[in-house]
Amino acid sequence: MPTMSPEVFTAIATLSGVGLGIAGALGAARIQARGSHAQADATFRAAETTATTQYAALLQQQNREAQRAAYRAFLSEARQFIRDWERARVGRHAWPEGTYLKDSLHRLMTALSTVELEGPSPILANANEIAEAAKKLTAKFDLRENIVWAWRRVREEGMRVEGMSERAARAVAALEALRVVSQETLPVQRRMMAGSRDLENAWRRLGDLADPWREAYAQASRMLEPFRTLGIIEPNEMQQLLRDAAVHPQPADLACHQLAGELNRAVLHFVGAAREHLGRVHPETPHSSAGDAA
Repeated sequence: MPTMSPEVFTAIATLSGVGLGIAGALGAARIQARGSHAQADATFRAAETTATTQYAALLQQQNREAQRAAYRAFLSEARQFIRDWERARVGRHAWPEGTYLKDSLHRLMTALSTVELEGPSPILANANEIAEAAKKLTAKFDLRENIVWAWRRVREEGMRVEGMSERAARAVAALEALRVVSQETLPVQRRMMAGSRDLENAWRRLGDLADPWREAYAQASRMLEPFRTLGIIEPNEMQQLLRDAAVHPQPADLACHQLAGELNRAVLHFVGAAREHLGRVHPETPHSSAGDAA
């Protein structure tokens, strides 16, 4: 076997040391690279989380502002409808344009469509409660507006005319007595009265059964006559008041007043629910928002 000279041996040892040094350096570089990559990944994930949270918060803020604007517009129209109702119940002279409540209801329903888009469902349910109450009030008033105005003049304006306050009280009492007699009759008799344009003809068909009704009607008519004579009510309004008491279980003006009360309560419910909803602070991720919307 050939012998290795000291120079060759030294060269081989030197090359081996260089190789080991390179291997060590490469290993250290790989470890450092892995550490840098892990740090970079963690930094990226933190930045992504921050960006997502900020985006969700911004999205929620924009959504809240859109909802707030929709609620404010709807509430404004609801309150305007209530003011228009207060004007409508006064009489025709308060409505020179002759539109009454229908235009106001149309604006309210238009504002409701924005709440339908913005939600959420509980707030929309409260808004629908307002809309339904307004529609009922409009329908009732549109059907019996002349009687509502006549009742108001007997109850309120009659009280302000000198010497008429006591007569007004007696007239209202007589009309209510007629209503009580009507409600104490059989349902078939009430339906006959309600379906007849000529009450006298209906009474003749009922015979003696109509005597209490006829007497109460005559008494109420006598109590209303001074109001017709003074021009507080028109002759046709006097007849409408008598028929209202003879046929309907509740005065037209009080029926509308109750519906207006329902409307006011619905507005209060809406305001409370909207405040509670807008006052909540709970950032949502886009994913959770999409899930809720679905």
